[in-house]
Amino acid sequence: MKRDLELVRKILLAMEAHDAGFAPDHFTIAGYDQEVIGHHVWLMGQGALVTAVDVTAMGDRSPVALPGSITWTGHDFLDTVRNETVWSKVKIHLKDHALTLPFALVQDLAIKYAKSLAGLD
Repeated sequence: MKRDLELVRKILLAMEAHDAGFAPDHFTIAGYDQEVIGHHVWLMGQGALVTAVDVTAMGDRSPVALPGSITWTGHDFLDTVRNETVWSKVKIHLKDHALTLPFALVQDLAIKYAKSLAGLD
């Protein structure tokens, strides 16, 4: 299963929109299968974007986790990609150059576009 940064962003936005510090019970993202969401939450836990509870069971096709809360690092990433214009520019840049980049470079690219949009470049 490939990492889907669009889903990562949607998970963070959904968690942040919840009125409590923890993700809601029965966490879902419209248009995504629960196994895919659970695997991405597991990956996000590995990357320190969220706290995650590993619920992988024998026989599961992928490692899966339930979301706990957004970490400081997760909030920082969300702050860089929250703006639709910035996020769209990042996606277009990656698509136009047929790139898949490490997470840190995607965040750097988003910061570059955010600085430009804010007139800080």
